[in-house]
Amino acid sequence: QAEAIQELITAKTEKGVQAAARNLVGGISDKVKELRKKVLEITAYLEADIDYPEDDFERLEPEELENRLSVIIEELKKILSSYENGKIIRDGLKTVLAGRPNVGKSSLLNALLQEKRAIVTDIPGTTRDVIQEYYNLGGIPIVLHDTAGLRQTDDEVEKIGVEMTRELIKESDLILYVIDSTSDYGSEDEAHLKELPVEKTLVLVNKIDLLEEHEKWQLPESLKSYTVVFISAKEGQGLDDLTRIISQMFIEPQSDKGEEPLLTNLRQKEALSQAHNSLQSAVSGIRAGLDADFISIDLRTAWESLGEVTGDTLGDDIIGQIFSQFCLGK
Repeated sequence: QAEAIQELITAKTEKGVQAAARNLVGGISDKVKELRKKVLEITAYLEADIDYPEDDFERLEPEELENRLSVIIEELKKILSSYENGKIIRDGLKTVLAGRPNVGKSSLLNALLQEKRAIVTDIPGTTRDVIQEYYNLGGIPIVLHDTAGLRQTDDEVEKIGVEMTRELIKESDLILYVIDSTSDYGSEDEAHLKELPVEKTLVLVNKIDLLEEHEKWQLPESLKSYTVVFISAKEGQGLDDLTRIISQMFIEPQSDKGEEPLLTNLRQKEALSQAHNSLQSAVSGIRAGLDADFISIDLRTAWESLGEVTGDTLGDDIIGQIFSQFCLGK
């Protein structure tokens, strides 16, 4: 609950508020408590068999034991799979504007924000440092990073900026690679795009307002595997198409989940991952014919890990860490 309150306070959009509010009233917690109860029931069967082998009571056969654990594992997988989407809603979609110098990255940033946030000139290499801004797209915060143009340079400051661009690209959720439609698309762009994952890269052909009516930008063969959007950052053309495509990639899949709670907290994710691994280890032990004592150890570890999410098995150090994030007494 404390972590949900913290996320409620720091939420950047309405979707972030909704996700935190659902978890505040027990969204993730209720699911985990139910799974923890099931793990405890299975553990009780095993330990009763270990402590009272001569007594006559219903025992779980290995096949039934494995089936029950498999159901819990699948439920855990479902919760864990929501983390990537939950992280985006909490922290924002990390988006990098990349491309050669002077292709219009800063103009695009200004156009999306509808304010003059970045300096725009005709001089290549104007942007040297990273400019970061938030942009609300359908309830999901987009963290826009305007970056130094990708090129070889002898300027030490610009060289640092280019290296920062490459690092940001590795960490990003979405890359908007900008191309100038009025200049030749060539080997330099191709070399840059080869380094970028197709599934999270949109190619933006910019400055289409400068093309004559009879001109048509020919799509090179190497770009046909990418999603390409034609825009004019200066005139605002194509920006609606761009936001619609981003929405289709990241926002609409969220809408399909309705009111399903999302895992948004890294500490909770790590605890659930540990529980998942312990249960998988228990299943492996059953298949290998290990004694109930060994299976029971894995189940107890899973039970304790699940308790770290609900607060039932938290140590003072973890509680202190959680509450240190609040500005108490200030």
